[in-house]
Amino acid sequence: TSAFDLDHALTANTQIVLAFRNGVCIKQVSSSPSGTDEFTINPTGGTGGVGLITFGSNIASSDDLKVFYVI
Repeated sequence: TSAFDLDHALTANTQIVLAFRNGVCIKQVSSSPSGTDEFTINPTGGTGGVGLITFGSNIASSDDLKVFYVI
């Protein structure tokens, strides 16, 4: 899967979103992420209006993915 819903909608005040794949911080880009090492954020694009993180390609089921953000 290359897109995942976050637990909450993000607001205009959300300053920082950090994503780690297998313990390595990966890069947020404004559009067109490339591979599993880049991602975009849509503040309300997930199911029910929650935040949505999208990677450039599918994340392996064996990968450990952690996303941190402050609302």
